[in-house]
Amino acid sequence: MIEIIKKFIKENNFDLNNDIEEIENICDQVNDENEIKAYLTYCDESSIDPSYDNYEDSRNGCYKSVAEFAEQLHTDIGSISEKSPLISHIDWQKVWDCDLRHDYNEIDFEGNIYIYRNV
Repeated sequence: MIEIIKKFIKENNFDLNNDIEEIENICDQVNDENEIKAYLTYCDESSIDPSYDNYEDSRNGCYKSVAEFAEQLHTDIGSISEKSPLISHIDWQKVWDCDLRHDYNEIDFEGNIYIYRNV
């Protein structure tokens, strides 16, 4: 997989060649090639080092939309119950737009939304 990632870096003109050992470490830990590519895109756009520690600290998963992420986050932290009748009335896109987009980044990669917390 590392050769595919190196090709992706070169094709997208990323300046990550000095960090190839960290990228190899990430490839050893993560089996989803698209997730690695999305993470490298996030690192490039956010000007952060592509270290495995940053990956672990910032990764929040892959979703169909930021609204899906917002709902999952609020369910996970217990701010709303999955059984609550209110859950179907919440505009999760607005929750993302107003409350979450400042603390998280979204990377739309091949039809999936990868979410990374700002580190």
